[in-house]
Amino acid sequence: INRAYFDCNPSGKSHWTYKLFLEKHDPLTNQPLAAPENYAAMLMNPAGNLQNLPEGYLENTLENLPELQRRRFLCGEFLDDLSGALWNRKMLQNCRRNTPPELTRVVIGVDPAVTSGNGADFTGIVAAGRGTDGNIYVLEDASLRGKPHQWGKRVIDLYHRLPADRVVGEVNNGGELIETMLRALEADLSYRPVRAARGKIARAEPVAALYEQKKVFHVGEFPDLEDEMCSFTAESTFSPDRLDALVWAVTELLHSPAGKRYVIA
Repeated sequence: INRAYFDCNPSGKSHWTYKLFLEKHDPLTNQPLAAPENYAAMLMNPAGNLQNLPEGYLENTLENLPELQRRRFLCGEFLDDLSGALWNRKMLQNCRRNTPPELTRVVIGVDPAVTSGNGADFTGIVAAGRGTDGNIYVLEDASLRGKPHQWGKRVIDLYHRLPADRVVGEVNNGGELIETMLRALEADLSYRPVRAARGKIARAEPVAALYEQKKVFHVGEFPDLEDEMCSFTAESTFSPDRLDALVWAVTELLHSPAGKRYVIA
């Protein structure tokens, strides 16, 4: 008998894995499967694999995640779409492409963390490009938790690899130190500082509207970024670093002129 095994951290209930393996429906047509007995699901949580995990990983890392991430990564739950969030799983699934078209401009949004260490925020680093079709394509989530020189090097490496036209960095906390640090690594960096004058939800709403209109697409899947997008509301207490970087990148593409044309391989 031919069998295929699929391993994943559960996403939302609108994700194709839930529809196929739990609801026994075809994810594309939403019709019941012709042979539902061929599809099965089994829950395996980190607690059952303690002998292979680093000491303290369960208590210090997974237990301290934000509630929705804890339920996903520690408890293995498929989550309902969160009321009040600007994005949901179905919206993102409808805004997904395997490859981007020819691009006229690529920018990298950066939302820097002001501290480092195991409990620090992530530095959000998200690259996006504008296609010749006028739509925006999210290309990469390169976010990380690290010291300034570590995320600075990640930004510069991504800037050259894509290649990007510009880096936009939020300066509410880091100020001119962000640009100084980046230019120490790349003197000719095309960089523009941006300052948040409105709340996170207010800044994100125009970007979410573009997703609703299918004018922004994800090239591939970005699980951590998409988790933030689908779980952040006005009542959220966690810092949506990846989401902030995405918003800065998309906003820059909306208001900046087109550059040269090139293809992302």
